[in-house]
Amino acid sequence: MSSTIYDSADFHGKFTAANVTSDSTQYDHAYILLLQVKLSEAGSESGIPGNSISLIVRLVSLVSTQGQGINLTAQCAIFCGLKRPDLISAYFHELTQGETDESKLKIYFHMRESMNVVWPFVGLPNVISACYGLFDELRKLGLEPPAEVKRPGLGEMDWVKIGDQNRRAIYKGSNNIDGIAMLEKYFPTLSGAVVQGYLQYGAGEPDSLPQTELLVAAAITASGVRRQSRTHCQSALGLGCTVEKVQAVVDVAAALANWNKTPLGSDFDINALSAETAANVEKRKT
Repeated sequence: MSSTIYDSADFHGKFTAANVTSDSTQYDHAYILLLQVKLSEAGSESGIPGNSISLIVRLVSLVSTQGQGINLTAQCAIFCGLKRPDLISAYFHELTQGETDESKLKIYFHMRESMNVVWPFVGLPNVISACYGLFDELRKLGLEPPAEVKRPGLGEMDWVKIGDQNRRAIYKGSNNIDGIAMLEKYFPTLSGAVVQGYLQYGAGEPDSLPQTELLVAAAITASGVRRQSRTHCQSALGLGCTVEKVQAVVDVAAALANWNKTPLGSDFDINALSAETAANVEKRKT
């Protein structure tokens, strides 16, 4: 991009919110914080410290692997699912108030990796617009993040093999086994190597799969796609996420969808999904 674009007073309108209608609900940080508390309460049993370095870790982290791995944000995933890229830059702006430059960059990396995980499920154009918004916020702060990719390179690991292993783990408790079989047969590279391999595995440590799958469930639920929402909520449950965590994600996605004037419709029973998931996992052991 040229410096003229960088300096544009209307960067937000041209790049970040170009596809957002003028009558869309305006960002409300106080309301978002109330929903973050709900998410953090659902994650409180997972060993997440209460005095973490930034608000984004303190309130939004849902899954912890004994303090290891990367903490990702459900809120970003939900905003992407709602097709509201403008909310992500506003969210970043508010969360970074009073933080050190180091913490601001950590928040940026958390958000970036969350978006890296969910874009195949909710659409790249919306996520690209959110990327522009984050870039603009960093530019205003005078921050230049390191030019690094927080995952092994495409040629450094067998992503087809890893994707196949992850896909089987992700969908082991799902009712949608026939749909998964079709993907394995006809789109193995797309569904395995790229999505469940490079993107989901590469988002953090190898044991972060429950965390990334919960982000996928959050984004798809917010998008209103009911069948896939059920599938990925089941997948998160099958990977070890608690009913409370998954229920919190669904509740927050529904609340934000109503706030965004794009209601999701009827709810589905997470307790019933959990029972179905456990039965499916047990059945497929044999």
